[in-house]
Amino acid sequence: MLLDGPNNNALVTFNISYSVLEETLTAELGEQAVQQADSEIAEAWFDLAAEYWKQAIALTPGNYIEVHNWLKITRRFE
Repeated sequence: MLLDGPNNNALVTFNISYSVLEETLTAELGEQAVQQADSEIAEAWFDLAAEYWKQAIALTPGNYIEVHNWLKITRRFE
């Protein structure tokens, strides 16, 4: 869960770092599930990774263009 509070640089930096770290972990678990041929579990991990990326993108619009494209291609962007 991201911290609530005033929009200051330290908090924004923390939230972005947290989102990227969580996305990295969930994407890695998704890739492991793909390798184990468990598509249902893989999709669940990738969906969770997408949620973390959406948080990072919301905090820094215009960054993470490749991720934004991945979200669109995989229909995980609203």
